[in-house]
Amino acid sequence: MDTRIMVYQLTDDEKWSAVTACDRRFNGLFFYGVTTTGVFCRPSCTARTPLRKNVRFFQEISEALDAGFRPCRKCRPDLRHFEPGRELVEKAKEGMALRVDLSEIPASRESLTALSDNSLRRLFRKYEGCSPGRYEAALRIEKAKDLLAETDMSVLNISLHCGFESLSNFYRQFREHTGTVPRKFRTCEPGETPFMKEDKP
Repeated sequence: MDTRIMVYQLTDDEKWSAVTACDRRFNGLFFYGVTTTGVFCRPSCTARTPLRKNVRFFQEISEALDAGFRPCRKCRPDLRHFEPGRELVEKAKEGMALRVDLSEIPASRESLTALSDNSLRRLFRKYEGCSPGRYEAALRIEKAKDLLAETDMSVLNISLHCGFESLSNFYRQFREHTGTVPRKFRTCEPGETPFMKEDKP
């Protein structure tokens, strides 16, 4: 179906009904600007519903921009594909990477986004295929692998530097992610696959 034809068939009342219902089925068919804030949005935007008298409708993004409106930061009508969940995951990933760089011990991830741990976990499984905890642990293990290969720091100091709460926890997660233990990994030649065997801290 030609969506442009469908847009021309929509009345302002129908567009307004879509706005008040935050109906994502109308995304891309039109945009609306709010004169009191100077922003324009997608029909599905979940920001506070404006007064009808303060709303202007646009068919194209360029029309809204030419009229002096700026894109809403919440629904990002200026982006062709916008997934709020993906943006939240990326924000959390950036926060995790920073914590790893600063050698901070993992804590509640609620501080990384406005989401609860359970909500963030669901989004991570959707977009990354794993839990936030496993993703962050993988970052810490990669940092540990670099330190094992490039420095003469002790395994204990590396585990602490990478934010692990205990040496035993470091060994357990290192084995889960690499199939071997830190000391065995350190003795491998470049490109060599470590042979999995028991090793003591």
